[in-house]
Amino acid sequence: MVTPSLGVHVQNGIWFNEQMEFAEDHDFILRTAEKFGIWYLDMPLCSLHRLPLTPGGISDNRWKMRKGEMRMYVDYCKRNRLYPAIPFFLVFSLVKHVKNMLFIKN
Repeated sequence: MVTPSLGVHVQNGIWFNEQMEFAEDHDFILRTAEKFGIWYLDMPLCSLHRLPLTPGGISDNRWKMRKGEMRMYVDYCKRNRLYPAIPFFLVFSLVKHVKNMLFIKN
């Protein structure tokens, strides 16, 4: 999901994990989806003036973003007692990282 395109009700009882510096928005989305589900609207909700993971933002540090993503996956698996899936998610995240680093055009 592109995080600027999300709308979340303030009183949903879910807060950002302040212990996470990277991927905290995706962690928030995942926990919200676990509790309430996700609705898909086939319409543009925002316009991005800078592509995700490009220089100039906190997401520019790709390795820290990837580590945050891996933490999010591990936390998700622990919450849902999906311990055997942890290695799959970690490998998935690392493969994405290597692929992005090999084909990056910055």
